[in-house]
Amino acid sequence: MAVEIKELIIQGKIKGSSTATDQDIIKIIDSKLNDNVTSASLDESEKRSIIDECVLEVLIQIENKFRF
Repeated sequence: MAVEIKELIIQGKIKGSSTATDQDIIKIIDSKLNDNVTSASLDESEKRSIIDECVLEVLIQIENKFRF
């Protein structure tokens, strides 16, 4: 069974902050990624592994929501 994610909202805390902030997390992540441009890119198996981990975690969270 395929899962299609139409929208994914990520909330996070900036290091040292005790609460989630309204800062643009995408810009922060892009900035950090650009700082590490010299690092090697991921191969296909690493990309697949990351995607699989994310899908598994999303499914676990969905199942937990339905239990309550």
